[in-house]
Amino acid sequence: MKWFVCPRCGADLVEDVWEELQETEDGGFVFDAHPVYVCQDKCGYMKRAEDTPRIIAQQGDDRLLLLYPNDQGRILDLRNSWIGTADAC
Repeated sequence: MKWFVCPRCGADLVEDVWEELQETEDGGFVFDAHPVYVCQDKCGYMKRAEDTPRIIAQQGDDRLLLLYPNDQGRILDLRNSWIGTADAC
C-alpha cells in the first residue's frame, strides 16, 4: 500500500480534521476532534491519522528516547531494530 494515496480511487490523501459535536442528556456538549487523512477527490475515504512519537533525547548513536502523545516515554535501542527494505533480505 502506498502512503498518502487513496485506496479506493488512487487520488492523493490530504490532512484534515474530523470534528464531532454531541449534545448530552443534561444539555451539555461533547466536542471531539482528531487529525485525519481524506481523499482529495472526495470519494468518501477517510482514515484517522496515527499519532507518532517524538524524539526528545539521544544517547550515543544507537539509543533514542521517544515521547508518545499520551506522555509515556520509551527507549528505542537501534542495535536491536532492523531498518531497511524488503529487497535487502
